Amino acid sequence: IWIRYAKKILVEEGHSLPHLVHIWQLVVRHASLFYSCRSQFVPQMVNSLSRLGLPQNSPQDNRKLSLDLAHLVVSWEKKRRQSSEVSSPVPCPAPGSGTEHKRQREEVGV
Repeated sequence: IWIRYAKKILVEEGHSLPHLVHIWQLVVRHASLFYSCRSQFVPQMVNSLSRLGLPQNSPQDNRKLSLDLAHLVVSWEKKRRQSSEVSSPVPCPAPGSGTEHKRQREEVGV
């Protein structure tokens, strides 16, 4: 339920930089809890990176937060890929299987 409130604050108060910083710090500190709902947060994370870290007058803490958010998005994606590889491994064709010979015939033009 508190994930829903975090999302609501981002939507309603996302224009306010202090609110934005507070919510993103919460997400970064409790990343494992937000992992299941990452699809709701990642687009807004990416959009807010430029507001947090790019301006010349942005504080060091905001720049660090933008780096932490980028790292979080990458780590969530790595975790998703690892879990998908474990749950559904893609079998590699064995040497000498039919696909190898078919590819050779297509290259030769037969």
